[in-house]
Amino acid sequence: MQAFLLAFPKKVIEQKAIVDYIKKATKLINNAISKFTAELDYIMEYRASLISSVVTGKVNVKDVVVPDFKIEDEVVGSETKIFHDKIEAAEVDN
Repeated sequence: MQAFLLAFPKKVIEQKAIVDYIKKATKLINNAISKFTAELDYIMEYRASLISSVVTGKVNVKDVVVPDFKIEDEVVGSETKIFHDKIEAAEVDN
């Protein structure tokens, strides 16, 4: 077992203020995560619906023209891979 030093404010009121701040910040972050997850679920549902519509012939894609696009090789910052329901996204640190 190792001992280590822990610095914290002596005044209880300062400790409570820090705890309150962390709780508020955590709540905001959790709300953002919930919204992102709900949006991602909606996009996945829409994707499945669109695929189904194309496969069953409800949507005609014969005359759809896919525009040219340029593939960018350079990524700014480091990447962290995130996986959600078999969808891979890259989180870029700036």
